[in-house]
Amino acid sequence: MHMMRAHYPAGFRVQPARHADHRVATVLAGTLYVGFGERFEENRLVAVPKGATWTIPARQPYYLWAKEGAVLLQVMGND
Repeated sequence: MHMMRAHYPAGFRVQPARHADHRVATVLAGTLYVGFGERFEENRLVAVPKGATWTIPARQPYYLWAKEGAVLLQVMGND
């Protein structure tokens, strides 16, 4: 099992990525916009506010955007 924290400055984008393991992510500060799919599509983003948790299924492409301000994110997974 592993855990990481990431700080994304305002405007930072994570282009579509995927991982071999299932992950659980929690927004610790700010609002993060999350989408799933092979391409970054702004119209498919969902706002995930501070305190919210969501799952990233294994091998599922996803993308992120700190659209409105800085975001602190915590992610746990199992390699």
